[in-house]
Amino acid sequence: MDVTKQETPKAAARRLSGAMLRKGFKPVALHAYTDADGRALYYRIRLKHTDGEKWIRPMYENGEGFELGEPKFPNGKPLYRVHEIANSTGPVFITEGENTCDALRKIGIAATTSGGASSADSADWTPLKDRECIVWPDNDEAGAGYAQAVTGKLCA
Repeated sequence: MDVTKQETPKAAARRLSGAMLRKGFKPVALHAYTDADGRALYYRIRLKHTDGEKWIRPMYENGEGFELGEPKFPNGKPLYRVHEIANSTGPVFITEGENTCDALRKIGIAATTSGGASSADSADWTPLKDRECIVWPDNDEAGAGYAQAVTGKLCA
């Protein structure tokens, strides 16, 4: 039996990011993207180097084990924490990235993201239909572009 079939997501993330860990990158987070019922569909590995450089890669279970990349989603990738926002009431904050989303969640605020600054077009925004949303991007040029793209998707 292949050992990768028994591998946990955390162990798979370490294996798949091994070359970067050997270059001095440190694990920061492993973000699970789920379906509306809370079942993990794929993950994003986040590493950071002491010089500030980031390494962020998706990984998913392909039936044989974990590999880098994302599964195919015919209607767009799920939003981060979609299972939580589906069961929340009130406004939903949309952040540029999982770390900010997680920080808001820790203080009881419903939040989601499609991922990084260039991820808005590939996401499935339908879970936010008829919801009050507050777009809260990073304060930079990429963040402004993300906010514009997300607003366009939500208004559509």
